Amino acid sequence: MSSCCVLCGRDFNSNEALQQHKRDSPAHKFDYTTCDRRFRSATALAQHLRDAAVHTQSFKHLTTFAIPPRKRKPTTKQKPSTKPEPIKKWSMYPSLDTDVSDLLSEDNLFFSFYEKDDDNSCIDDYDTNIMGQFACTNPACTAVWTSKQIAITIRRYSNKRYNARVYYQSCKRCRTASEPQLDYSYAERVAYRLKKWSGVQVEPPFFSGQSNGPHMSDLCEGCKEGHCSKIVLGL
Repeated sequence: MSSCCVLCGRDFNSNEALQQHKRDSPAHKFDYTTCDRRFRSATALAQHLRDAAVHTQSFKHLTTFAIPPRKRKPTTKQKPSTKPEPIKKWSMYPSLDTDVSDLLSEDNLFFSFYEKDDDNSCIDDYDTNIMGQFACTNPACTAVWTSKQIAITIRRYSNKRYNARVYYQSCKRCRTASEPQLDYSYAERVAYRLKKWSGVQVEPPFFSGQSNGPHMSDLCEGCKEGHCSKIVLGL
């Protein structure tokens, strides 16, 4: 067990070596009066020896007094946590409002696009399908496909406002969800539904035919959200 000389700040392998140091070291060749006090640290003891009047003469004889430096714990910077962005499953298309408004004006109807994507405050909502084209957004995939069963939810709000949520489809190859490029069927379906809600007698818009393949619900975000009619002619 090692012994320490508090005055000199030195460690010794045994108590005998410490006692020999106290006998032989010039730093201990002086008389001083003990105070019979205990200190919690070497720093507190050194300050006492330096400032107390009873030790003033004795302290002058000290040639060295080393206080062991305090070890600092290494600090590690914590990286700020970043939440992953949620994967988009649908979009709204306010840029197509002009096409919808042109069709509504034929029957003297005027609606404004409501940009808040809100399910709770709508007066009416209706699920149907439109047509469009997809290009996979995965840079490592080059898949392109067309669909006549793109799920869409049309919603009407108070004060003659509306919007429509168009759902994405996932690529068959890599399962990446992609946003569609819409054709004229979007404006026709939205305008038709708004006219129906407004009490206008109107013929259903022309549809170019059935889909060439089966509707794959596992690739349709509308199906996953419970808003896909799966019936192309379900106007």
